[in-house]
Amino acid sequence: MDESQDGPPVGWEPARFRVPCPNCSGGVRTRARLGVRADRTGTGYITETCGECLGRGWLPFGG
Repeated sequence: MDESQDGPPVGWEPARFRVPCPNCSGGVRTRARLGVRADRTGTGYITETCGECLGRGWLPFGG
């Protein structure tokens, strides 16, 4: 048996099913924040990396 038949190629992974993350859009989600200044208040939106999918935008299906 030669070396080419010892195992899978380098970097090969088995196929895994995945679904889009329902909590974000492409791994990034926005969150509303209330800001307070000396004379006014307001709401702004900040972006953050999704903690559910770790910024990948996909979740493993059935796991």
